[in-house]
Amino acid sequence: MRWPIALLLLSAPASAQIVSAPPAAVDQTARNAAAAAQAAIPTPATAMPPAVSDTGSIGTQTQVFALANHTHASKARKVVATTATDGTYTFSYAANPFVNAPTCLAVAETAAGVTDVINVQIVGTPTTTSVTFLANRTQRSVAALLGLTVLSVPAQPGSIKIHAICLEP
Repeated sequence: MRWPIALLLLSAPASAQIVSAPPAAVDQTARNAAAAAQAAIPTPATAMPPAVSDTGSIGTQTQVFALANHTHASKARKVVATTATDGTYTFSYAANPFVNAPTCLAVAETAAGVTDVINVQIVGTPTTTSVTFLANRTQRSVAALLGLTVLSVPAQPGSIKIHAICLEP
């Protein structure tokens, strides 16, 4: 059975015969191809992703990719807190500071039925690491005989629950 196959191979034209390169040349060619393929594979990013942006953008780095559990730095710091009895509260975000001084805002929380007017203001200028708020309480009372509303500001506004947020511009 082997004799006819050998005869067929000997009688085949030269273009149909299988020619192999020396093993060393094949190995170097394979190594070069593997190195080129490896260089084209993106690698994991080694830097923290950029902060959340007000306007989106399409990335341009095609040789790196973000890992599935990556996070973006927030442009906001927020807290719900209670002021000291003098109405002050210093919101510190030094553990995660802003790059630029933020814009800050706070509002007071009151129980249902409370008619006091509470104003929350910023004391000084917010920094990249903290801001101080001051809450003032104005108590309203009505003088029944005259129909007038009288406002009074107590010396100590007491502890006031505030909701504060600071945003990087």
